[in-house]
Amino acid sequence: FFFQAEDGIRDHCVTGVQTCALPICLASSRYAASHEAVLELLRGESSKIRKAIVRGLAQFPRPLWSQAIYDFVQTGPDGMNAEAVNALVQVGHPRLLEVLTRALADSNPELQLQALAVLVRRSDRASEQIALDYTLKYMADKDPQGPMLELLNRVKDPRSLPLLQSRFDASTQKSSLIQSLTLLGDTGTAQFLRDRYDALPTNDKGDVLRGLNRLAPRMFRELAEAALLSNDNYLMSQALQGLNEDGGPEVVDLMLTALEKSKEPNAWQQLMYSLANTGSPKARAALQKQRNSPDANRRNVATNALQNMRFR
Repeated sequence: FFFQAEDGIRDHCVTGVQTCALPICLASSRYAASHEAVLELLRGESSKIRKAIVRGLAQFPRPLWSQAIYDFVQTGPDGMNAEAVNALVQVGHPRLLEVLTRALADSNPELQLQALAVLVRRSDRASEQIALDYTLKYMADKDPQGPMLELLNRVKDPRSLPLLQSRFDASTQKSSLIQSLTLLGDTGTAQFLRDRYDALPTNDKGDVLRGLNRLAPRMFRELAEAALLSNDNYLMSQALQGLNEDGGPEVVDLMLTALEKSKEPNAWQQLMYSLANTGSPKARAALQKQRNSPDANRRNVATNALQNMRFR
């Protein structure tokens, strides 16, 4: 059928290049003759039609397509495109790493990020090294994109730390940078984040609080004390979460000080329940004192908090 209707197939592909339905049907067939037919199309048609066929081959990956797709990618600028690279990734090829490296050097940013994402997902050392070298070079003058931070968080290369810090002030994605700095950093990184804390928006401050709880607990407790008195619900919840994870005697004293100073109902409610979570005798005594408060709301919250403590 294919050889008898070759002109009809060609006409169909020209008019329906977005779907290229008949070659896709051939690719999906279980018969070897159909597979040879679609390969013949791939070898003989124009670049525009071949691009559409390659896109379809990715839907039905077979080792048989591997060399044909690789040859198409090697033909020049038209062959090095996102659909063709994706198809080659799907079917595999001994020289796939070479193609991905070429894609990283392409002028198309979308193709670069696609190739980088594939390299980051691969588990071999060579792919990881290529992706890391590209990422470090990219971050010399641009914010990290796509899977770059995922890669840096995994490999923990020390060369990435000064690059992340250099991008921080001008970056519009500070939250993800804070998370990476926390994973990769040390006490010097903690001071770097502390120096910028006051100028950050609330959500980023919460990220810094969580990070400092890991990098520099004493610095975290200093900021947490201010957060507990800030009347900012989000900062309070982040500070209390970190303090509960700490659980030391200094934490209970911080909470008790904040409870004495706090006038906002939401604030002292959170503080009482967090004190109950510590389970300490000092916290229990403070809640028993609040249970005798002339304020009915405080009494009710303290009673519930003490009940939670007993259950725990």
